[in-house]
Amino acid sequence: MNTLHEVQKEDIFEREISFINDREKGGYAMTLLEQCQKWFKEGEVDKIEEVVMSLSEEERTPELLSELGRVWIYRSADSMIEEECCNRAIEILKPLEQDLSDNHNYQYRMGMAYEGLQQYQPAKAHFEKALELLPDDEDTIAMIELCDRMMGGISLEPWERFSIMRGVYPKGKEDFSKENLRERLDSLDDVKCVAFEYSEEENSVAFKVVYQDNEYDFDMFMDGFDSDIIFELQRKYFTKEDEREISSSDTALVLYTEVQKNPLETIHLQIKLLYALVPDMLAIYAESQECMLNKREIAMVAQSKAGLRPMDLYRVQAVEGPNGDVWLHTHGLMPLGITELEILGADKDSVDSMFSLINSVASQMIEDCYKDDGEKAVSFFVGNCSNGEPIEGCYNEDDEKPVIFFVGNCSDGDPIVTTVVPWMSGIKEYEEDGVQGLEEDRQSSHNTYTSLIFLYRNEEDFHNEILTKPASFAEKIGENPLFMFGTKTTEIMAAMARERVSYPQRALQLQQKSQDEDIRVIAKIAVDVMTDEGEEAVEHVWFTIDRITEKEISGILLQELFGNGGIVPGDRGTYPLSQLTDWSISFKGVSIDSRVAYLLDILQNEEL
Repeated sequence: MNTLHEVQKEDIFEREISFINDREKGGYAMTLLEQCQKWFKEGEVDKIEEVVMSLSEEERTPELLSELGRVWIYRSADSMIEEECCNRAIEILKPLEQDLSDNHNYQYRMGMAYEGLQQYQPAKAHFEKALELLPDDEDTIAMIELCDRMMGGISLEPWERFSIMRGVYPKGKEDFSKENLRERLDSLDDVKCVAFEYSEEENSVAFKVVYQDNEYDFDMFMDGFDSDIIFELQRKYFTKEDEREISSSDTALVLYTEVQKNPLETIHLQIKLLYALVPDMLAIYAESQECMLNKREIAMVAQSKAGLRPMDLYRVQAVEGPNGDVWLHTHGLMPLGITELEILGADKDSVDSMFSLINSVASQMIEDCYKDDGEKAVSFFVGNCSNGEPIEGCYNEDDEKPVIFFVGNCSDGDPIVTTVVPWMSGIKEYEEDGVQGLEEDRQSSHNTYTSLIFLYRNEEDFHNEILTKPASFAEKIGENPLFMFGTKTTEIMAAMARERVSYPQRALQLQQKSQDEDIRVIAKIAVDVMTDEGEEAVEHVWFTIDRITEKEISGILLQELFGNGGIVPGDRGTYPLSQLTDWSISFKGVSIDSRVAYLLDILQNEEL
């Protein structure tokens, strides 16, 4: 069992029965009841079962049978047989309800049995009855809160419910006048503001816009900005001058929205709006993602037609534990209506592949969660419905098997197949590992909608629901795995690469002009191939590039094709620019891809 469950159950074991019904009982039964309580405190639970089961049916009072049910709850602390034990406890306790409905300990034990089965609605109902019988009992209150958390009945923090971004004003250029804000919104060619409500009392604005034929609601207000936070957050590619300017600022425009449509479009629009609303903006503090975006990235995203990739909507943080293990977890998925994701127990040697693994799963979830029209297709708040049944999205409707994500291939070609498990269940697999990310690390955060990633080694494990920890699978994944992205992600990445193709063109010009061999351009190109089965297919493969024109891209193939494309490594290939799907520049020891193309501008003029 996980730590929280252990603490609660230990408290139960120390609890004395206080609310035995007042009806007459034989002295023998009362003496035996007291003896059972004594055995329980001493851990001699087998004796309780042996004695109670040796009695005749008439001698087995409801109170003694309740003690027997308590034994099976105690045994459920062994996670390998937890379900079996909890079912046995309910089988014993349920018939006693009429006799013990006013007994606090009976109601508490029923709650614990249902909680062990992750049936949180009936568990909560019994805990609430127990609390009525023993008001202010801390153990009971804690279990009610746990059930609320697992059912989604908790109050989410603002950054979990909304996508919140703060556009940082340059010092002395703060402006929240009604007229200027509306004028800036109206200046956007592809966005139409259809409603604008300014509240002088609250100094805030609620407005509605139409973008890509969809309506979006936003709220904004001006607020103070603590510039010291820049040094506490994930941030990339801020120059010393950037940091100096931000440090002098103390005001930001807060723009937030509840994501109810396609998240890729919503977050892209949010950045476009902030870019227009805050002239000369220094940075964006993406509160829900716990990161800072620099002004060059903001400008590039706001002006982009390609938009954002799924992995741009969240951030992955890594926390190293005292034993050297690494806890990877996301920030930013919750506001999209998706569970946050985690990997526990990674090591430094495998952290890169674990980072790719969590990104691949998150990207698939974002793609799968929404239909083409932007409406919600399926929920990935994995856990249980109020009736105790699995939430849709956690299980397939047809066979009630966990949803799986095929995210790529191991170095040996075997598939990488993953699933996600709610953290309260998933961390049971790590209790003995002593890694970062267990319950003691979650007192103030990472304790709502978050799930752990696990893998299936083979189809048999999937059918038997045998989970493998990512760290235990790291050696199998190997040094050269192939992680895959969905069709939508691939389309966005290709559009982004072509939209910003002037950057690798410029890098090639710099290379030819300086004869610097350390400047290198590689590109991923979609190559038509024929499979071994005689079917047409497309493979996205890397080339070293030496020529890019307005219509074509040319270079030397770097990797083997799985199918027959009429080209092998070392051969030259020339393709239409429309087949370019990704690129990367090596410049001054820094790797620059299309997402951070602006880095070439920075590195040409100054160092980071």
